[in-house]
Amino acid sequence: MTFSSNANKRSDHFDGKRFFVPGKKITHSFWQVLKWRLMEKRPKWPKQVALTSFAHDHLPPKGMRFTYIGHATVLIEIGQFTILTDPHFSQRASPLQWIGPKRVTPPGLTTEQLPSIDLIFISHNHYDHLDLLSLKKICNSKTVIVTPLGNEKIIHKILPEQKVETLDWYESRTLFSTLFIQLFPAHHWSARTPFDRNLALWGSAFFKVKERSFFFMGDSGYDPLLFAAISQKLEQPPEVALLPIGAYHPRWLMSAAHMSPKEAWTAFKQLKSRCLLPIHYDTFPLGDEPYGKALPSLFAEAKQEKGSVLALKAGESFDLVT
Repeated sequence: MTFSSNANKRSDHFDGKRFFVPGKKITHSFWQVLKWRLMEKRPKWPKQVALTSFAHDHLPPKGMRFTYIGHATVLIEIGQFTILTDPHFSQRASPLQWIGPKRVTPPGLTTEQLPSIDLIFISHNHYDHLDLLSLKKICNSKTVIVTPLGNEKIIHKILPEQKVETLDWYESRTLFSTLFIQLFPAHHWSARTPFDRNLALWGSAFFKVKERSFFFMGDSGYDPLLFAAISQKLEQPPEVALLPIGAYHPRWLMSAAHMSPKEAWTAFKQLKSRCLLPIHYDTFPLGDEPYGKALPSLFAEAKQEKGSVLALKAGESFDLVT
């Protein structure tokens, strides 16, 4: 089974069958991954981390409300809209729930605690970002899923009637009259089986409702030209940038597809955003860095601008009012 894109034209990132990052080799061979698995010296992570309890009043936010659920899953309430990024509530980031990377930090909210979701954004089809079990629990008849080209075929396998909007890089949509979303590139790749590598696109996204805005990057390697191009094409600097900071070791393997905390800070500065909300760390053991290492590394980079990092614990909310 393949999940090819519905794009029918060649472009600088699509060769007629597969997507790619122009000028970059992102994917790794089987032998490179095997070498990593055989040679890795992965620090031991805790089996499970207890959640801190946070109260949720469910009152409408005065500005934008961000609730960090875990990994790349964030609930954003902006205006009258509810947006959920890369929803993942399952125990494993894997096609099977008995093997594969196991969740260390429980979701900060359960699916039952979520409000009704207007829009779900899925950045790409890796199992730690596109979790079909979670989608089945969350989606309702009014929910719109927005995702890069090709991922709709995966989603419609389990939700055949679900409304899915697909975008190519730099394409945009305005949904519900006032919710603007534009897809941007990311230095990453896609696959859910050994046979569908890069048949679906991946990306990041800019969201805007009236004067409020944020930017979400699910996964990406760092390249100064990438973030310079995104910054140049953004309608305006985003108020908040949600950027991944985990799964960055070993660098010889991960640097092409995952940013280090230092690189995430540099990308944030290029985006000219007000706040960096770090994501994609201390949830699933996907890299070789120790548990609890990523966030202090980010704070070390941001020490001269302490107010710029909005680090939320799983289940914690923050209202950006002004």
